[in-house]
Amino acid sequence: MAKFTNFAINIKQKILITKEENSIKDFFASKNILNTNEILGFLQKLYPGIVSSTLRWRLYDLKARGIIKQVGRGIYALNRKPDFAPEPSSTLVQLHKVCSKKLSLCYLLCLGFLLVQ
Repeated sequence: MAKFTNFAINIKQKILITKEENSIKDFFASKNILNTNEILGFLQKLYPGIVSSTLRWRLYDLKARGIIKQVGRGIYALNRKPDFAPEPSSTLVQLHKVCSKKLSLCYLLCLGFLLVQ
């Protein structure tokens, strides 16, 4: 059960990261280039009550994950690389079908419940 709980926590964290990335992309949609203060102001609204050193770390993390890129000193742009979407192999599709049949509805409901929490 511990492995299942850890799995659900990891998925929940990935969902939160994806929501943050989408918020950043929406914020950059209005402008192509933003300076550090504009991004930090946006992050302050996204994470109210967080100290400036943590906000600067979030800015660093966004650069490290490739969501934004630095185009000059204190100037950033959205990294507009296309999202990678691999085509599943026929083996993977067959594996998905087998797993879908084997997993009970109860298991899927439990997974959904843990993700909502």
